[in-house]
Amino acid sequence: MAWQRDSGYNERARVVGHFARWKQVTGDRLRFHTD
Repeated sequence: MAWQRDSGYNERARVVGHFARWKQVTGDRLRFHTD
């Protein structure tokens, strides 16, 4: 959609999704080390 492209919505969604996956992976490692 034009509003998504113009507002940078897709770029933000991609970055947030990537960060969420990275945080999930590292979060699992951090929990493993603290137990």
